[in-house]
Amino acid sequence: YILDPRFETIGCAVKVDDGPSTWVDGPDFGAWLSQFDPAECTTVTFNALFDNCILAWKYGFVPSRMYCSMRMAAALHGHKLSSVSLANVGAYLQVGSKGHAIIHAKGKRRSDLMADPYQWQSYKDYAINDNNMNAAIFDRLIPDFPEAERRVMDRVLRAAVEPRFMIDKDMLRKHLADMEAEHQATMQAIANHVGCP
Repeated sequence: YILDPRFETIGCAVKVDDGPSTWVDGPDFGAWLSQFDPAECTTVTFNALFDNCILAWKYGFVPSRMYCSMRMAAALHGHKLSSVSLANVGAYLQVGSKGHAIIHAKGKRRSDLMADPYQWQSYKDYAINDNNMNAAIFDRLIPDFPEAERRVMDRVLRAAVEPRFMIDKDMLRKHLADMEAEHQATMQAIANHVGCP
């Protein structure tokens, strides 16, 4: 989905440190992001697997630390929740109510949303509300989420965001030699069968 050529960033609700949540329009998001040094940044999103893959694969931005408030909620309260959706977690922790504007935005592109000024504003307000809820969930949960688990969370996310393969070169060299020997034996068997030296 993220790598499909039809993917577009409609926009993003953002919050820096203790500042307010604001809207950054899709075409402006790369420039907005470029003001930050990824080595100095920590991101907190509600679905970090998705959001940080977008940041990395579309914008080349991989922060020094990634947190996922959804996975924190699952780890700390998942046994009490029917799901760890933003709506459920927000209601459980009493940090707000997720609206319904997204229902009317499904299947629409940025230009479709912008064609209706009321819907466009509703969509932006919805995203900002989601971001405020995410921040409140994170603030509520982070004191109970051990530092060791924070490091594990970051490493697990990084495995998807920055996939790396460890190659056993010795095993591959042996396999190649075995395949070449098998090929030679097959060719010799064919030659013997048809009577060629």
